Amino acid sequence: QSEMSSNSPNSSPSKSTLDANLLNFPPRRERFFVAMVPLQEAVEACQRLAVSPDTDGQVLSSFVLTETDHWGNNYEKLVFLTERSVVLSKFDFVTRRHRHSRRLLFSDLTKVALGDLTLPARSLAPMRCHGALRLFWGEPSRVGVGQTWNPFSSVAIPYTTLAHHPLHYCEPEAKNPVYDLDCFASSLIGTLADRVPQVQVVSEPLPLNLYHGISSTVFNQSWLGYSKDRNGASF
Repeated sequence: QSEMSSNSPNSSPSKSTLDANLLNFPPRRERFFVAMVPLQEAVEACQRLAVSPDTDGQVLSSFVLTETDHWGNNYEKLVFLTERSVVLSKFDFVTRRHRHSRRLLFSDLTKVALGDLTLPARSLAPMRCHGALRLFWGEPSRVGVGQTWNPFSSVAIPYTTLAHHPLHYCEPEAKNPVYDLDCFASSLIGTLADRVPQVQVVSEPLPLNLYHGISSTVFNQSWLGYSKDRNGASF
C-alpha cells in the first residue's frame, strides 16, 4: 500500500499501490511518443523556457509522470525537481514543443500527502485504486463551489496530484525511474527534509470528488492527455 511510517519529511515513502487495470492490460509502449523522442530534447526545451536559475536554483532531477486534475483528467507532464521548486511542464512529444508550465515553490507548499486515490461512496465513476502524491499550497476548503465544479479552473485549485506514468507498467520502462512516482516522491521528500520551516509530509487517502465521472472516463480512456499515435492520427 501507499503509506508512510512517519509524518517527518525525513521518512522515505514505501511503494505506492499500482493501478490494477494497467497491470493487467499494459498500454502499448510504441504508441507513446515520449518513448520515441530523446528525453533530453524535451528536458532541454522545457528547462530553457520554464526553469529560472534565479528562482528555482539548480535542476536536481526530471521525471515524466501523470498529473490528475480536480476533475479526474490525466495529463502527461514533464516534472522538474529543483533546489527550490517543482516545475510541471506540458511538452508535446508529437510536435516537440513546450506548451505551458507551472511552478510550485517550496516556500508556498503547505503539505505533501501520499496515499491511494478515493472516490465518494455513491460515485458512479470507475474505481481508481492506485497510489498518488498530492502537493498542497493552500487551503482546499476555501475553494468556491463554482471553482470546484468548473473543469477549466485547475489553476485556482490549491493542490495537484501526481501518479506513475502509464509507461511504468510497460517493459522495459517499468525499471526506468523517469516514469516512477516513488522515485520522484523519495527525491522530493529528501530535498524538503532540510528546509526550515519543514513542509508537512503525511500518509492519507487522496479524495477525488467525482460523482459521475463521465467526461473524465472518456478523456482518460482515449488517452487525450498524452502524446500518442492514435491509429495513424498523432496528437
